[in-house]
Amino acid sequence: MKLNTHTRALRQGLILVALMAFSMTMSAQHGFEIGFRGGTSAMTYVSEYGKWVPNINAGLDLSYKYKSQHYVGFRIGVSADFSQSEFKATNLTDTYVVPAAMEYDGDMLRVNYQIGTFREYDRQLMVSVPVQIGFFGNKWSFFVGPKLSLPIMGWYQQKLDYANLWVENTVTQVTVGSPTATPDDRNDGSRQGGLDFVYSAGNKEYYQTNSMPMDKTVFPQFMVSLAGDFNFEIPVRDKGAFGIGVYADFGMYTYGDGFMYHNLSKTNNVSTMSLSSMMVSPPFERQYESVLKANMAEGQSQGMSQLVSKYGYFACGIKLSYTIWNESQSKLRIKQAQRRYNKICRCVGVRQRRNVNRQF
Repeated sequence: MKLNTHTRALRQGLILVALMAFSMTMSAQHGFEIGFRGGTSAMTYVSEYGKWVPNINAGLDLSYKYKSQHYVGFRIGVSADFSQSEFKATNLTDTYVVPAAMEYDGDMLRVNYQIGTFREYDRQLMVSVPVQIGFFGNKWSFFVGPKLSLPIMGWYQQKLDYANLWVENTVTQVTVGSPTATPDDRNDGSRQGGLDFVYSAGNKEYYQTNSMPMDKTVFPQFMVSLAGDFNFEIPVRDKGAFGIGVYADFGMYTYGDGFMYHNLSKTNNVSTMSLSSMMVSPPFERQYESVLKANMAEGQSQGMSQLVSKYGYFACGIKLSYTIWNESQSKLRIKQAQRRYNKICRCVGVRQRRNVNRQF
């Protein structure tokens, strides 16, 4: 008997919840939104050798929106986010030692470089899932909530207004290249010591590397941002609405690192400007590594400190959107007014019946 009572109460509760959900569904709006975003973004690099500079950001959103009769709702969807960040350093210099075991003729070399103005552009593509609560007015909407982002690929490219690289043979005391080269020196290569390549890239114009794929290990496995946007909506036709507004994403958590910043693992033998393999005969070539992996050797054979130790993320800009609702605003207002009228009538009817019962 007790079990039957509990079962009956549970059944009644489920029916009540179902009726409430059905009522909310019937009195709510459901919409499908496509949005385009564009603005500025940056990895907020933490480095004692350079600084971060905001660059460009773009995104595409596909979302489902729910708006209740009380002008509160939610949004869930999927987004493709592209961001480009810039790292800038001025007068970047370093020296590293190539151990004898790594040099083709058995001599230990000391590699030096000077860079005037150094810029790196880090680009990444992310797939994101926003889950946000929404607040609606007659012609505006505001959404805020977490956004889970998964970096899937990245590229980097570097621009240098002046780069000078030279090598010192610690055994023969021969210096290959020119430590005193200036940006006006366009041909300062040397054949001393059997090495045949241009050590100095002095040039008044920018030297630009090709876009190269980024090592995926420099990105977090996933990142959580606090994302929000405010839109002013303009009704279009019967059920459509065009929106224009602003958005902002602020990185709050990276998997494995905690809040705000993604920590980069330390690399011991990677310089931002180095030489190709020295286990074979020259000519050698200059190699350019991303600042997200490079270190500063400070005269040692291994890196002493990371060029960039960690970074955060933010993006903001303008958003354009178009939403298709299941019902127009005018029809929804008529339904809401009818429900309020019916509710008032029911309340008045109950009071009238009570008064009649009291008389008899």
